[in-house]
Amino acid sequence: MPNLVLGYFLVGFISSLFLSPAVQAADLTAGVFDLKPFGYLDGQKEPAGIIPNIIRKLGEETGFDIKIVLVPYKRMENLLRQNEIDFAIFFRSSKSEKISVPITLVHQMQVITVGKQGINLSSFEDLFQYTIGVNRGVSYEKRFDNEPLLKKQIVAKYKNQFQMFKKGRIDLVTGTETGLYYNMKLAGLNRSMFGKPFRLNQRQVWMQSSYNPPNGDEEIFSKLAVAVNKMRKEGVITDFYDEAVE
Repeated sequence: MPNLVLGYFLVGFISSLFLSPAVQAADLTAGVFDLKPFGYLDGQKEPAGIIPNIIRKLGEETGFDIKIVLVPYKRMENLLRQNEIDFAIFFRSSKSEKISVPITLVHQMQVITVGKQGINLSSFEDLFQYTIGVNRGVSYEKRFDNEPLLKKQIVAKYKNQFQMFKKGRIDLVTGTETGLYYNMKLAGLNRSMFGKPFRLNQRQVWMQSSYNPPNGDEEIFSKLAVAVNKMRKEGVITDFYDEAVE
């Protein structure tokens, strides 16, 4: 009997040697905002889109098991604020830094507003004469976000902007080039129908962690950052974005 107990002890001890603390704590939870093409449920009700693709690739690169939670944008922010998820990948801003810790740059995206052919947008003041669609809860650019003279129609998602655009209820659609061109295609519209976009801003997409993540620690986020930088240099992340609008 003593030999049997000793055997169990040795098996457990030896197993612990092969499971480093980082691996044992590698069950991470990532929040993804529900907005095509960045995050959505596919036909099998599984998270799909640009951000889930990046996260799954990160899992392959690091060996971490990362659970993806798909939620509305505001809910994702609340999950970070409440330390219920380990990290999310979204725009870095002064607002985001109040609820999360920036880990590493993931991608840079151009933010634009654009209307049909014939609408000339050469200055910010040109926007005042048009009704502009914007997505709820999204910060685009400081002046654009706060300018009281802009006539904005706030909607839930890109698809709602294009529905209103097709009905003539808004003149301009606003968002990242990736988001707009993807949803433009879904709405059955061609880029040639639109004029020259007005560039509002270039936004940085960052991996950002909760202040007190439930599972992640400094070592884990360091490994994730190394993997993200490797993927950026190899063009993997850019490919995910480009594939979404092809």
